[in-house]
Amino acid sequence: MSWVKTAYIGQRVVCIKGFDDDQFREYFEIDPYVGQVLTIRDMLPGTDISDKAESMDSIYLRFNEIVNKPYQYKTGFYECAFLSDNFKPVDETDISIFKEIAANPHKKIKGPTGPVRKKVRIYDDA
Repeated sequence: MSWVKTAYIGQRVVCIKGFDDDQFREYFEIDPYVGQVLTIRDMLPGTDISDKAESMDSIYLRFNEIVNKPYQYKTGFYECAFLSDNFKPVDETDISIFKEIAANPHKKIKGPTGPVRKKVRIYDDA
């Protein structure tokens, strides 16, 4: 659950564990598959979808790309959510410049135009 402490609505995640267990099939029609990239639309604390007592520290996620019909649970009528442990954040860092350097190590890469930081004199040598 460590990454989910900093998760946010709109964050993209990838499914790392599939939902092959047919015992949960009654709770959802559409389930994530391993490798699928999804966008978080809702985050819910709670117990697992099978109504078994589980730590309230669990975080469940709903996604823009997956919308299931609501289901009658012991605690109410609502759409299922998926345990955050089955997902990890997508690293969307732009590494294109490094790929360019790797492809051609002798190519000159243009730096920023203009000053990056204004020079400030801290000490007077006089």
